[in-house]
Amino acid sequence: GTEVAVGYGGGIVALFDVNSGRELRPVTVAGSPTINALTFLGPNELAMATSTGVYLWPLANGSRCCEELSKANANSVSADPHDSLEFAAGTPNGTFVWNLAGTPRSRKISPYPVYGVAFSPDGTEVAEADTDGYVSVYNVTTRQEAMLLSADESAAWRVAFSSQGLIVAGYASGTARVW
Repeated sequence: GTEVAVGYGGGIVALFDVNSGRELRPVTVAGSPTINALTFLGPNELAMATSTGVYLWPLANGSRCCEELSKANANSVSADPHDSLEFAAGTPNGTFVWNLAGTPRSRKISPYPVYGVAFSPDGTEVAEADTDGYVSVYNVTTRQEAMLLSADESAAWRVAFSSQGLIVAGYASGTARVW
């Protein structure tokens, strides 16, 4: 795309033009939460994980923010690479997936405290990095755990899929693991 989103303290999120570096428009999330993570949902919306909840910013609204989807602290968000209406958020209460077709609704994928989430390249699975050092992979449709991976005694902070489907996790100990 041609835009990048940046989260600041005080609940401020700004869009910048990648080519010129010029700020296009800022938005302030009510309550001035900490912005923990951002992800574009296609060219029209931005999902935000914040210290006070999960928010959706329809970019056509300009600087007017935002629809609150959840009041729970959220540590991370990840967009489904094949469905611009679906994204996941990792929270202290588990991983949730929202589908924005029609009225936004969420479904709980797992009950574990989560720091990071990522969609698989084909959009059929969500990996989560949890506070106990595990990386779990769930089928989005069935909500069943497909894999449980463990590599470290410290918390798993972030998780990502490579384009080839490899899973990478970063841990609080400063280590990383690839499966």
